[in-house]
Amino acid sequence: MTGRPAAHDAAAEGRGLRRVSVSRELPGQPADVFDLVADVRHHSRWIPLTWGSFPVEPSGRPLPDGPLPSGARFTMYSHPGIVDRMEVVGLERPAGDALSGTERHRLVLRKAGPLLEGTAGIDVEPVDHATSLVTWWEEVYLAGPLPARLTSPLLGVPLGLMLRLALHRVSRELDAA
Repeated sequence: MTGRPAAHDAAAEGRGLRRVSVSRELPGQPADVFDLVADVRHHSRWIPLTWGSFPVEPSGRPLPDGPLPSGARFTMYSHPGIVDRMEVVGLERPAGDALSGTERHRLVLRKAGPLLEGTAGIDVEPVDHATSLVTWWEEVYLAGPLPARLTSPLLGVPLGLMLRLALHRVSRELDAA
């Protein structure tokens, strides 16, 4: 695991939000690693006590593997009774997959309550020909009457633990493949 900081969002800072981010080097090409980690339908394998409800094609078939398209809305559920509604608001893929520091893949999600609001995302960049750096980040706060600048810092420790566990489980899954 590496401690590289994720890019900082000045707008979030203006609202007093704390960015929680965890980075880990994982085996694989960035496009392949991104398709796995940014496909939110896989997150229940890595985040304990979590499952989701996801959009489908008009025919009722599941959407293709990989990240959901921009505009897609979905809901994750966790025990005890936590509902986390989200929307894909950003999906970036580089034009090529050359090994340079500018070849970032990015998924950005808007958290729409009822418990958490803010943004979250996953960035994947190449490290070398066989390794990618994944940074999973969240800038969230508790919905409700208290200001975001007060509730965002309270979420730092539990979110950091959740993100570390998730990326550890992704790593273990990739190592076993």
